[in-house]
Amino acid sequence: MFSLDPSNISLALALSLSIYLTILVSTPPNPLSNTAPTASEPKDRVFLATKPVIQNQRRRLLTALSLYHALLTLFYPSPPSYLCPNPSNLNPGLFTWSTTTLVCIGAILLAAPIRLLAFKQLGKNFTFQIAPPKNLVTTGMYAYIQHPSYLTHGTILLVNGWLFMRVDGGLGCWLSGGVVGWQGWRWVGWGLIAFGAEMVRRRVVDEEGMLREKVGKEWEVWHAKTKRFIPFVF
Repeated sequence: MFSLDPSNISLALALSLSIYLTILVSTPPNPLSNTAPTASEPKDRVFLATKPVIQNQRRRLLTALSLYHALLTLFYPSPPSYLCPNPSNLNPGLFTWSTTTLVCIGAILLAAPIRLLAFKQLGKNFTFQIAPPKNLVTTGMYAYIQHPSYLTHGTILLVNGWLFMRVDGGLGCWLSGGVVGWQGWRWVGWGLIAFGAEMVRRRVVDEEGMLREKVGKEWEVWHAKTKRFIPFVF
């Protein structure tokens, strides 16, 4: 019979809250299209990544991995063998209250409300795919920053990857020690981060090109007096 540690329970609950917030911010507030933009529509170079089928599968995978991680946390450091055949591969810093878990959960608790506020303030204008807005929103957060949702969503995805998709996390339960100990994983991680940053860069360039064409002078004035990602800074 297993005895659950109160510290493990509190961490599992905190992880569950972060998982719930991640699902909320990753769910499109407005309908997505399966049809790629035509030549006459705004350019969207990351359209494939925003198709409903891709979005749904990505959410399901992340939800499954993160819930599995939270379940392992309840029983750490001795999860049942049917849940984790190789518990020695697990990184203690991912399954106990640590600097890593505190920073990651804190980042989600900070970033998620900002992205959800962006959903609310843009309303029907908030789309996961590039589309001309009904009007240019320059009030609320958007009086100070142009792309609050990209930075916050990027932060949330990075944190989730760091917590739940590592080989010394839940995946390590099903891998050999040699695979988990391979030093090349850090380069794989940096490569994925670089790829994600490039996707965000392309999206921002395409979106701003669309706004420049569709909104014109009003967008140019707003763009000149606000920052892209961090108010008054960057």
